[in-house]
Formats: sequence, C-alpha cells, structure tokens
Amino acid sequence: MDDDDKYASLEARLGYRFRNRALLQTALTHKSLQDRQSYERLEFLGDRLLGCIIAEELYKRFPQESEGSLSRRLSAAVSASRLAKITKNWRLEESIKLGDDLRAQGFAEQGALQGDICEALLAAIYLDSDKQELQRVILAHWHEAIEDERAKETDARSRLQEWCQAHALPLPLYETTEVEGPPHDRRFTISVSIQNPDKIDDAASYLVRSAQAKARSKKEAMFGAARAMLEQLSENEAISK
Repeated sequence: MDDDDKYASLEARLGYRFRNRALLQTALTHKSLQDRQSYERLEFLGDRLLGCIIAEELYKRFPQESEGSLSRRLSAAVSASRLAKITKNWRLEESIKLGDDLRAQGFAEQGALQGDICEALLAAIYLDSDKQELQRVILAHWHEAIEDERAKETDARSRLQEWCQAHALPLPLYETTEVEGPPHDRRFTISVSIQNPDKIDDAASYLVRSAQAKARSKKEAMFGAARAMLEQLSENEAISK
C-alpha cells in the first residue's frame, strides 16, 4: 500500500479528509527523519486544543457537577490510556513515518508515540479547517470518554493521599521497582508504601505497609498500586471501600 492509500485509509478512520495533505504528513512524521519537519510542534498545539474542547464539552454537558468532578473527567478523557484506546482504532502504526531502525525496534507501536501523534493529528485538522470541524472529530471519537461515569469518581491515588492526610501521616511513597519488556511493549512495576511516623495513634496496625502493581505505563501502575493499598486498608476496616 503506497502513502496515498495509507493516508486515505487513515482519513476514513478519522472521519476527516485533509485539504492540505502536507499537514497530515507532518503530523505523522517522527524526528528520526531529519530531512523532514516532525510532528512535535503540532503535538504541542494539539494537546492544548484537545484539553480545551473536552473541557468546554464537559462544562456544557454536566452543569450540576463541581469543579473537582469535571477535572477528574477531563483528566480521564485526555489520559495516556484513553489516547491508547482511541489510537488503536485508528491503526496509526500503519502510517507513522520514522527511521528504519526505530521501526524495527517497534517504536511505531509505542503507546506514548501514538498518543503524541494523535494530538499532532488533531492540530493538523484544526489548521486544515477550523475549531468547529475539530470539535466534530473529537466528539465523535471521545464520546465514550466524555460519558464515562466512572471518570468523575476520585481516583485511587487521591483517595490514598486523603487517607494519609486524615491520619496525619506522610504522603504515600511510590517507587519503580522493575521495568520489563522491549521498548515498544514495556511493563512497569510500581510499589507504594505508607511510612511510619513518630506518632501513629489509632492507625498503628495499618502502617509500614506496601503494595505493588504492574501495567504498561507508570501512571497506570501507580493507580494499580494505590488501589491495592486501599484494599489492604479496607480489609482492616481502616477506611470504607
């Protein structure tokens, strides 16, 4: 399949046809191809556009929700894990332009790179058309994320931090204990611990605990470790589930 066919296929999955294909090509080009302009400047713009459009939609759609709830929804909608789900449907690895060595190492399949390219594509659409058209594209692909009721719940890391603060304890400590797999398929193991302060009062039986989790990104592993710690504490009736 030649580049024109790849671009046309990607445009069909995006639901947008570019007037200026040069913008699309730039959005898909990695800096390892030094003779071409890379996606990085477009990614800078796309990151801000995505956040702005999602924030505006959340503000309109959920008029009764607090700032904190809207912030949690926004964070979930633009998270690395959400971008990974969306770019998987776009099959970006088929169209990303990068050096042969990096492609052989599987960089085209990296979630972080695809997330950056995703944001660059959004900026390219904006520059090729206008905010209204970009809004249409974003809402078409992010509708599930926007409607996700689980996103407004307080995340596990925040809940664990709040528990420590409520018991006058130091904040939880997170540490990367292991990194496995090739560059395009990393697995991170994160450990979280609650440290023993000088005065431990009624929380004594729950201190100096640790928990860990493994995931494809450090962020997801941290959330998993926090959830595991909360389960430990809940089993001891220190907090409610």
